[in-house]
Amino acid sequence: LEDYVIGVIGAEMPAEFNTEALKAQAVAARTYALKRLLLGATISATISDQAYNTTDQLKKKWGSSFDKYYTKIKNAVLATKGEVLTYNGSYIEALFFSTSNGRTEDSVNVWGNSFPYLKSVDSPWDTNERSYSGSKQISISDICSKLGVSISSINDISIKSKTAGNRVKEVTFGGKSFTGVKVRTALGLKSADFDVSQSGNNIIFTTRGYGHGVGLSQYGANGMAKAGYSYKQILTHYYTGVSIVT
Repeated sequence: LEDYVIGVIGAEMPAEFNTEALKAQAVAARTYALKRLLLGATISATISDQAYNTTDQLKKKWGSSFDKYYTKIKNAVLATKGEVLTYNGSYIEALFFSTSNGRTEDSVNVWGNSFPYLKSVDSPWDTNERSYSGSKQISISDICSKLGVSISSINDISIKSKTAGNRVKEVTFGGKSFTGVKVRTALGLKSADFDVSQSGNNIIFTTRGYGHGVGLSQYGANGMAKAGYSYKQILTHYYTGVSIVT
């Protein structure tokens, strides 16, 4: 299990990150894996579960820095050996993502499932990261085909409401209503927190944050670690009301 967690962190989080952030990721990754195993599920080595790199893959990825980074991550994993996150005595859904828009998202707004520990919390540490802002230009014809709508300009797009995590809750294209999550998925946007503008026959989606926004923000965790927070403080900030147990 601990070797597996090393491979997950090597794939999921930059090795340059602060050790306390790596420890937080280790506890989250371990919890995620154990909960999936308890449910009898097969865990894929991709982001549909959590990414994983073999030692050979990490050697290719890190090159001459392999020994330094592997040792750093291994030490972070072993420092938290066996530690998991629970709520009312059961493993939590230890979800994580890259970068928040300044807040995390309530899981109910993304998947429709409400968990007391996956609520929207402040995450101001992400806002100075390169991964915070993004932009994607998509032709109006592409939008029509991907969403099954008929629009001719930005005037046919209207953001109706926002979620607790300040992401788009409802948006209409030509009068047809979508969730921000649905639009993010269909159009391949980095985040469901987006604004729209127009350039010629293209709509520009300006995004804030990267990922689904639920649970632990990886760049937020690194920001907290750099500000002096411990991995346990990081975990209990992003996962509301959880316990860290061995």
